[in-house]
Amino acid sequence: MLTKPPLHLESKTEDKVPALVTQLGYAGLIPFVTLAPAVWLVDTKLSALVAVDRATYSRYLLRSWLPMRLTLTVIASVSCAGGAIGLLR
Repeated sequence: MLTKPPLHLESKTEDKVPALVTQLGYAGLIPFVTLAPAVWLVDTKLSALVAVDRATYSRYLLRSWLPMRLTLTVIASVSCAGGAIGLLR
């Protein structure tokens, strides 16, 4: 009688996705596939918020904060895009 090997996820260095696919079939990939579009949505929302902040900050005399806000948004957007690409890879 053949049985499936137990799922071993204790290793910190190996990729756990193939073990999940082996154990659960392709249903194990559903969380990754549904999470990637959500990360892209966060990336889009960050860009929209910078556009809103450009109009709002000048009204409240906070225009000097815009370069820092733009830098942090670019870093966050690149991180979100990298995470989404990593999830879909």
